[in-house]
Amino acid sequence: MDRKELCGQLLERLPFQTMEVKRKSFCTLSFGQGGYVWILRKGLLMSVRNTEEGRYKALGVFDAPSLIGVGGLRQATRHITAYTLSKSVLSFARVKDFLALLYKDIDICYNFMLYISASLLDSYNDLEINTLGTLEDRVRAFEEQIATKKLPKDASLSEVITAMAVGAHPGSISRIRKQQKRGANVMESEVGSENAETSQE
Repeated sequence: MDRKELCGQLLERLPFQTMEVKRKSFCTLSFGQGGYVWILRKGLLMSVRNTEEGRYKALGVFDAPSLIGVGGLRQATRHITAYTLSKSVLSFARVKDFLALLYKDIDICYNFMLYISASLLDSYNDLEINTLGTLEDRVRAFEEQIATKKLPKDASLSEVITAMAVGAHPGSISRIRKQQKRGANVMESEVGSENAETSQE
């Protein structure tokens, strides 16, 4: 059972409610024992937190279909801010209903466990990059992550979004882009010189 099938099974088996969020909007998602399990059915969004510098930093990026908030099933109710990178549709069901279904259905419980395991691996990789990586490393990791997502046509992926994702100032992202462009131009120039020397020989 892949991610799409798991989300489909949950949508069929649980009493979900649905809401729509406009592109480039902040919304608050409630998790934990008194909150909800969320499924992103359409769109692209990232969960964010505030840094000490007063900027936003992405905690996760989600395309459809994705389960959101399942890491805090047994915690007290808490709230997380999400920012929509495209027009998004979210469905939500009470955590207690979700847990009751896991107790009853071994197949869904098993596939949910596999989903969580994959999510944990992604979280560990993100933690390593954010702890040990440079800003360039973090930008590259975000771009690689986005490349694996199913992007809606209205997805917003500007330098401001990249800055928000990695917890940096947009000006820093602009400088990195220029450095990358200069580096690419230098490489092209060197390759062209090598080709010219080879042809002369």
